[in-house]
Amino acid sequence: MSVEAAAERAVRVYFDELLPRYVDAHFRGAGYGLVQAMLADHDADDVLRLLNNAAPSARALAMARGAEAQVDIRLAVHGPFSGPLKYGEFRRTDTWTSVMGGVDATGHASIFEVVLYADTLGALPSEAVEHEVLFTLFHEMVHYFESFLPEEERPLAERESGREARMTAEEARRRDSWALAKRWGFWVGLAVASLALAFAVAWNQSAPLR
Repeated sequence: MSVEAAAERAVRVYFDELLPRYVDAHFRGAGYGLVQAMLADHDADDVLRLLNNAAPSARALAMARGAEAQVDIRLAVHGPFSGPLKYGEFRRTDTWTSVMGGVDATGHASIFEVVLYADTLGALPSEAVEHEVLFTLFHEMVHYFESFLPEEERPLAERESGREARMTAEEARRRDSWALAKRWGFWVGLAVASLALAFAVAWNQSAPLR
């Protein structure tokens, strides 16, 4: 299989079949558990582990489509000409709109790219190309998801920088639970405030004139 055909197939398998199942099985709160689960299967070279799970939910499919829409996935003819051999690379570029005296935080935008290197992938034995293209895409998408976490809490990036990843699976679950609790707290608080406002308006409208 050519690298081009393998890349097209990998993108469809990943976003149509794999990612939605990972979302259903592991996405909670801030996404720490999702990153941990994907990285564990990546390390075990078992990225197809969830492929036989039940069909993904509409919510998971929508989230996968959203991720695909955000990331520019493309083939490059040549990999880096220096440094270690690479099959792919993830890039995130953040920009801010400039204003007088600084930057406008509301003008922040992120550009996400996954680049697959055709020359290094194409040098593999033909029977290995399809697996390696999918594995490389999976690897770079772990980088995509962890890029939304605080910089010191990105396990794959920490490992590649020579630092020991400090986030355990238990800590990931705890942080996701805390993020969920904060989210629920916000909506409950908003609902209580809305009820209180509605009650006050009704009370004022029904109170006798003085």
